[in-house]
Amino acid sequence: MAPNSERTGSEREYLQKIRALEERLKKEPIPGNYIALARAYHKIRLFDHVIKILNKALARYPSNVDAQYWLGRSYFDKGMVQVAQEILEGVIASIPHHLPSLKILGHIAYKQKNTTKAIMYYRKVLTLDP
Repeated sequence: MAPNSERTGSEREYLQKIRALEERLKKEPIPGNYIALARAYHKIRLFDHVIKILNKALARYPSNVDAQYWLGRSYFDKGMVQVAQEILEGVIASIPHHLPSLKILGHIAYKQKNTTKAIMYYRKVLTLDP
């Protein structure tokens, strides 16, 4: 984001929304509030903030698949592919048809030049969402 003096009205509004989400999380630390705040930071590509928030969420709610997915996706978007892969494989171990995780795992396998595995993931995606 731009320095304060250079921010547009929409940037200021978005930062206000983030502050409101932070306040809501302080008052009510439930999984949905962690994820809403993490997604807001993810949208502006502040992946370290996302990871910190989701690690706190998972410390409280370790089986929350949405938090696991967003954590894996954030590591993927940050370029930490191996960590993302481990997390997202955990997601599909819990929910084998978790479409967003399957898509990213397909991308990871493709980047790793593991064509067979990439095709397997992409076929699962196409079967679930033709």
